[in-house]
Amino acid sequence: MDLRRFKPGRRSLGAFAVGGAWFFIVFSLLRVSWAIVVMWADPASTTSLYHTVVGDVSYDAWGLTYTGIAGLLLAIVQLLVVTSAAVTSTLGLDRAVKARRTGHLVLCGWSALWALALIRNAAIVGQPDSIAQATLLSVLLGCTVFRASRGWSPGRSSTVTPTPQPPAGEPHRAEHRRMIAL
Repeated sequence: MDLRRFKPGRRSLGAFAVGGAWFFIVFSLLRVSWAIVVMWADPASTTSLYHTVVGDVSYDAWGLTYTGIAGLLLAIVQLLVVTSAAVTSTLGLDRAVKARRTGHLVLCGWSALWALALIRNAAIVGQPDSIAQATLLSVLLGCTVFRASRGWSPGRSSTVTPTPQPPAGEPHRAEHRRMIAL
């Protein structure tokens, strides 16, 4: 049995990281959508995506807890901003480099908010499931940062195919053909 076949390559790890980033984006948008549906039914309520109770004291995740109409509006704004950031982070036009970078920065910040909120909750509770959730969100933060670093520049983005340029000092193909025909 040749174990070298099972060794993941750099490309497969990169694809795994990009897939992890997209998993986080979709998962977080579904969770916020759920909070919007719950808050829409009862706007006066409080909805928290992550809630921890220690003894008689409860802790809610920062930025992921929605209370009243203001909380409903916060959840809607978060949904719109993160959806827009996900879309702009996939733009492939050279003119859209700033928008793509802004989208990546927003997604990295969003992922960091989730990871830090769960790390805080895990530190408070210390339960294995809370630690596992914090670890998973930290890994997904790393995946999001990796995806952002890959899509930061037009030449490094998988959605942009750079136009091949002839090496310096050599004529362009059409010009080269014309010179041969002479």
